[in-house]
Amino acid sequence: MDLGISTYGKRRVKDLLVQQGMVKALYGKQLKGMNNMDWKDLEVKVAATIRLCLADDVMYHVMDEEPPTAIWLKLES
Repeated sequence: MDLGISTYGKRRVKDLLVQQGMVKALYGKQLKGMNNMDWKDLEVKVAATIRLCLADDVMYHVMDEEPPTAIWLKLES
């Protein structure tokens, strides 16, 4: 399914996550030494950041996805 987000758009989202220190949640692997509560908090922040960067018609297709990895995979498909 083409959600209409360009490679350029995905790059901007990823750059924002890098700048905010949150990109590690896109890889779906909790860092050693990070407790579960902090990991869940990071996942929620990343998912929200991704959704805030999307146009409404694209966001509609991913609004029910929770882990950021699921959102990102859907955007890449």
